[in-house]
Amino acid sequence: MKKTSRLLADAMKPILDKIELGKTAPWNFTASDGTVITGKMCLSPDFDPNKKYPLIVYYYGGTTPTTRGIGIPYCAQLFASRDYVVYVIQPSGTIAFSQEFSAHHVNAWRKRTANDIIEGTKLFTKQGSLFNIDKINTPLLLLHDTVDTYVPIGENIQLFNALKI
Repeated sequence: MKKTSRLLADAMKPILDKIELGKTAPWNFTASDGTVITGKMCLSPDFDPNKKYPLIVYYYGGTTPTTRGIGIPYCAQLFASRDYVVYVIQPSGTIAFSQEFSAHHVNAWRKRTANDIIEGTKLFTKQGSLFNIDKINTPLLLLHDTVDTYVPIGENIQLFNALKI
């Protein structure tokens, strides 16, 4: 018996059909503890390396990705189509890599994951001439919900306060 599949619906098609998709490329780094952290960057379709762009760091909270590959979520393409650079990172703890890798966050979830994201973002912005890491001088939208089970709202408030100083 031949098994076939067919697409019943694609909820994102009407949105994605209206935008020009950005360019994507892997961007991995070796963390200070020697762990290789995977990621990708998504650039606008008309990306100019001589121009400054606002940066969005995209991270899905949790350990559920079950493949080593890291995709570009549709929202990254949407942001890139509006002249943002999007850095999609997969920090320690993902179950797809190995038992050792997924165990990195045991009893250290917030700190270990946050360190990977912060270290990766700093390296990402330092290794290119795209960003000025000394200051953020473009509008920044911080979105958060009090029901977020991965990041306490205090983390967002700290970032907001640090940017105001």
